Amino acid sequence: MQTKRIAFSAIFCALIFVATAFIKVPVAIGYFNLGDAFLLISAVCCGPFGGAIGGMIGCALADVIGGYAVYAPFTLVVKGVEGLICGLLFLMIKRNEKGYFLRTFAAFIVSLLWMVAGYFITNWILYGIGEAVSVGLPCDFLQAGMSLVVASLIFTALANIPYVVRTFNLKGFEEPKKDEKDAK
Repeated sequence: MQTKRIAFSAIFCALIFVATAFIKVPVAIGYFNLGDAFLLISAVCCGPFGGAIGGMIGCALADVIGGYAVYAPFTLVVKGVEGLICGLLFLMIKRNEKGYFLRTFAAFIVSLLWMVAGYFITNWILYGIGEAVSVGLPCDFLQAGMSLVVASLIFTALANIPYVVRTFNLKGFEEPKKDEKDAK
């Protein structure tokens, strides 16, 4: 199982890189991308460390290749912690099946709020408080909102695929066993 988890983490790392580096829209400072959505899905499917590694490598590499190398060291920290937070929160909520989607949505929100705070500090360091507040913060909140919607849609779709539920042990989404079906 460990080999499978490493392989899926590597696949998600590549997916995060592609979604960050090639599906992007440049803005005043930085760019909008879908990398965060796939980072959140990676953390849910591969756990906190899989999410952290995917975010660190996929997003930082996209910064370097995309001409935003000045962000790469900050991205390593911000995206690594974002994946770690999401994965840890998701592990905590898996123990309680009630409100599973809502709790997963909350884990996404907390992780994305960390991302906004992390890049606020980054932009403050790089450009000063004025730019961080007037340009960076609105862009990062839009990035977070877009990522929240996309990640939620992807998660909802994946949670309805029995193979994905079994493979990534998404407790709460298993199909009822034959005895449970008959009892209903």
